[in-house]
Amino acid sequence: MASPADATAPNPFLSLFLIITLLFPSKSMDLCIEKEREVLLSVRAGVPDADKQLPPWSGHDCCSWEGVGCNNITGHVVTLDLSVCPVIGPRAPAKLHSSLFDLKHLHELDLSCNNFYGAPLPELIGSLTMLKYLHLYSTAFSGKIPHQLGNLSNLLSLDLSHNYISEEIPESIGNLKNLQFLYMSNNKIIGAIPGALGSLCNLSRITLSHNRIAGELVDFFELSRCKSRLTYIDLCSNQLNGSVPTSLGKLSALEYLTLTKLNGLHLENIIFKIFNEDNIILIAKNLTLHFTSLALVTSIDLSNNNLSGPIPRELTNLRGLHFLNLSSNHFSGNIPENIGFMNQLESLDLSKNQLSGRIPSNISALNFLSVLNLSYNNLVGEVPTGSQLRTFTNWSYIGNPKLCGEPLQNKCLGDNSTIDNGVTKEEDRHEDDEYERIWYLIGFALGFVFGFWGFMATVMIKKSTRIKYILLIDRICVCFA
Repeated sequence: MASPADATAPNPFLSLFLIITLLFPSKSMDLCIEKEREVLLSVRAGVPDADKQLPPWSGHDCCSWEGVGCNNITGHVVTLDLSVCPVIGPRAPAKLHSSLFDLKHLHELDLSCNNFYGAPLPELIGSLTMLKYLHLYSTAFSGKIPHQLGNLSNLLSLDLSHNYISEEIPESIGNLKNLQFLYMSNNKIIGAIPGALGSLCNLSRITLSHNRIAGELVDFFELSRCKSRLTYIDLCSNQLNGSVPTSLGKLSALEYLTLTKLNGLHLENIIFKIFNEDNIILIAKNLTLHFTSLALVTSIDLSNNNLSGPIPRELTNLRGLHFLNLSSNHFSGNIPENIGFMNQLESLDLSKNQLSGRIPSNISALNFLSVLNLSYNNLVGEVPTGSQLRTFTNWSYIGNPKLCGEPLQNKCLGDNSTIDNGVTKEEDRHEDDEYERIWYLIGFALGFVFGFWGFMATVMIKKSTRIKYILLIDRICVCFA
């Protein structure tokens, strides 16, 4: 017979059943909170779906609807995905229902590719303080970024790219201490990059390209004060100017940096000290660069800037580089001789600079090179030969009138030693002809002299010959008389 203590003891199997039921409720269990169900239907009604990209919502349990996720214990809606990407045709105007902001437990909100038709970003977005992912890509929101966005301190990813945001980034963005991904490209953002971004130590990727951002980068790159995780920076096509601060070189995790098509950014007097052997990219003029074998760096794009001076030879230490684009700058001097050691290069673009001298012969050792553009420089001499270089057309070298050899139509007139001495093969042939004529005349003169005096000696010595010669002269004289 069981003791009273045994009767009151918890049944371990019953406890396990209750735990499993709470953590993994059956599909038949309706977790949906009625009020939140009504909110979802109101929000969905404001999003036209002429192309039927959104799944139908049927049944009473809103937690089972596609694009909706609920907490398994509380039943609160934590995920809402009403994105309609990719856009198939013209988008009908959408309207963001204010009841959306009653979903206080949302962790993820994605409304990408809906057309909110120039509406401002709602200030109430700052009331969804549990948000971790806010994706409003290509939603046609306009105006300013509300400072209330800084209330979303749990946010990990923010995507506001491809909209019509036309004012400054608020300083309150510095409150997003957990932010890892920030996308604001392709807007009309003005003003400077806020210094508050420099306090976001968890940032991994940031894209601010194709805006109207002006000013300098000094405060932004204070990210180097923390052990930054930043691996990707895209600031191209803005109006940034001044000098890039030395703190850029301390972003030890950086793998990709684009500073193309800026207004007047100068990379002068920067000393990049790399704290991690396998990281960082960038070059500049008048530098002492401390590169080593940076295995993580695969791409450098500094095209369309005002960079000048020689290409630093230290750049060739980036042996893991696959893509290098320094086009449309003012680089001068020779192409670094060690460029042939960058044996992972697949694309090399040095076009539209002021480079001079010969193309290094060891460039033919780049077996993976599939794109080569050296056009519109001042390069001279013969194009190096090699199995990989034979795959490129004259477009890789056009705009260098002193280059010669295949695939150019401008043929070289001799080997290097002949060209260097200023003597061509044609000149050699001309000199040979002159020598031949001179020896012909000398031989003719000597033959005449020896023949004439040999004949005269015979006439003078042999009497019978002398008489015959005199009679012959007499007959000739009679004929002409």
